[in-house]
Amino acid sequence: MSRPAVKMDKPHMHPYICGRCLCGVQANREYFIDTGITYDYEGNVYLCNMCLKDMAKAAGEFFTKDEVDLLLSVQSEAIGSASQLKKDWDNLVVYAKEHGINLEFLREQSKEENDVRGISTEDNRESTGTNKQPISLSRILGD
Repeated sequence: MSRPAVKMDKPHMHPYICGRCLCGVQANREYFIDTGITYDYEGNVYLCNMCLKDMAKAAGEFFTKDEVDLLLSVQSEAIGSASQLKKDWDNLVVYAKEHGINLEFLREQSKEENDVRGISTEDNRESTGTNKQPISLSRILGD
């Protein structure tokens, strides 16, 4: 019968070794994982941090702590940039309305740009989660 996996400094039960590389309590490892698996007459199955990292790397679907931190940082920056662009866009729309500037021409221009790129309006609406026509802010601001 298995039990929840647990992180520990050293194996606490027989056989006191990593089930993969066979390093034991004398090895200089950061930690061991008690997998929660016990075999009769053999004992608990442990994995050292080195073997666990090697297996995670082989699976290719896991990130290191540094990689996760970097991804979270990039995500935070992207959210901040998107929020600022939204505020800039809203301010531009208010300015245009206050000064009688009609922005409807942008809908057709954006549709033409998307057609050239092979992006359908329906695809864009679905991917952005909005029913609004995407508009190129850089074109409006002349950047």
